[in-house]
Amino acid sequence: MRVFFLLIFMTICTVSLAQNTEVAVQIDSITYLDTAIEERVFTIHYHITNKTKSLISLVLNTKELKSNMYNSSSWIPSYRLYQNKIMVESNSIFDSKKNDAVLKKMMQDLESNRDKLNKYLLAKQKVISTTISKNIINSIVKLKGNETKSFVVSLIWDKNRYHKHFDNEYYLDQKSTYYLDLFLYFNKHELKDSLLPEDLNTILEDATIATGWLYSNKIEINFKD
Repeated sequence: MRVFFLLIFMTICTVSLAQNTEVAVQIDSITYLDTAIEERVFTIHYHITNKTKSLISLVLNTKELKSNMYNSSSWIPSYRLYQNKIMVESNSIFDSKKNDAVLKKMMQDLESNRDKLNKYLLAKQKVISTTISKNIINSIVKLKGNETKSFVVSLIWDKNRYHKHFDNEYYLDQKSTYYLDLFLYFNKHELKDSLLPEDLNTILEDATIATGWLYSNKIEINFKD
């Protein structure tokens, strides 16, 4: 059901906003490093180019990357993973064992201190809202006419080859070839629930901020031992 609503959301996005032809995104390379804790850290090198002669601004968090399966944010880029030519519909491929352990411990602590957590969140709600809003404002990327900027972001694979997403099962076998691409989605109005009124006005009144969506090229990613 969640996937259904996500597909509806993505359909609405692409219908309401046209493909952006003023900006281009391209993956340059995907390198990797195997760690001592049986993880593979992929580093994605990509660049964004302003194809116009005028200044363009993008509300874009270039420090994160989320699966297109569950990314409902318009300011965090999405990745799509393909096994040969078939899209892998799972958001669990790039997980860290270390992060999972930390998250499990955090959830246990939160469950045992639920009352304290609720009081804390109520007390810190304004601070949290301000932090999120300012993070979005500070994420704005400005590109001069014909300017290109390069970015680097990482994904972690815990070397688990079997994944299941609802009724879909995937095995990352070594005989297959895998590809990854990026999806960028820009929308001013969708950020209204995450922005303070003054920050929302800043974005809505900035005529240089681009809207629309675009995909990058596909590039091979190595899941072989």
